[in-house]
Amino acid sequence: VRAENYQEITRHVRGILQKYPPEDLAVVLSSAHGGSGSVIAPSLVSELLADGIPTVVITIGGTDSALEIKNTLNTLKSYEGVAQKRETPVVMAYFQNSKETPRAVVDRSAVELVSSLMTVFSRENTELDSMDLTNFLRFDKVTNYKTPRVVGLVRYLADQTENMDDVTTGNVITVVSLLKPGTSLELGFTPDYGSIGYLPEKIHQRLLEIAPLSLVTLVNTPSVVAKDMSARLAALDKAAKARVDNGPLLSNNDKPTDTGIVL
Repeated sequence: VRAENYQEITRHVRGILQKYPPEDLAVVLSSAHGGSGSVIAPSLVSELLADGIPTVVITIGGTDSALEIKNTLNTLKSYEGVAQKRETPVVMAYFQNSKETPRAVVDRSAVELVSSLMTVFSRENTELDSMDLTNFLRFDKVTNYKTPRVVGLVRYLADQTENMDDVTTGNVITVVSLLKPGTSLELGFTPDYGSIGYLPEKIHQRLLEIAPLSLVTLVNTPSVVAKDMSARLAALDKAAKARVDNGPLLSNNDKPTDTGIVL
C-alpha cells in the first residue's frame, strides 16, 4: 500500500542523498508494483531533478494482482507528476515481469542497461562531450518537445531489428550512439536531437562486438504502458462486479465463542 509509507519516506529523502551523493549520472532503479521502492524512487528523482542532477529511471512493473497493476500505473503517473512539478523531463526505462519476460530476463536487461549508461556517460569516449549527454536527457532545452513529461528510454545494439516498433520518426526524441573507431552509423529514423561518440580503442572487446550502441528516448512508451494497465484494471473491476455472493456461512442459529470458534 503505497500511501502508508509516503510521509515517512519523504522525511528521509534528503538524508539519503546526503549519505549517498550522486555522481555524474544518477540511476534510480526500483520496482513499480511494490509499496516501498515505488514511492522512494520517485521521491528521490524529484529531489535529484530539483538539484539539476542528470537522472535516469529504471523501473520494473508487475501484473500478478490488481494491486500490483494499480501500483504500477500510479508509479508511472508519479513520474509524470514529478516531471510537471520540477518542469523537467523524466527519462525512464520500463521493464515488466511476465511469462514472456520472467524476472531473470528482466534483471539481466536492467543490469545491461546500467552497464550501457556507465559506458555512454563515462567521459572516456571521443567526440561525445558533457553537453551532448546533457542535451540527450534535457531535450526540452534543444528540441521543440518542451512538455515536461515522463518519456521512455530504450537501448539498441549493432544492427538490431527486433523489438523496434516504437522507434519511428516522430516518436523518437533524442539518440546518443557509441561506435567503433573508424565506423559510421545509419539510423532508420530521424531524431529531434542526436549525438555520436567513438569508443576508446582499448575498451573491453565485448563492447566493441556489440557496437554501435544506441540509447533512445521515446515519447509514447510510458503512455502505452499506462493505457495497458488502465485496461487491465477496468477488466478486473468488471469481473469483480459480476461476482455472485452466496451469502455468509454463519446463520442466526450459530453461536461463536468469544474467540470466534463455532462448537
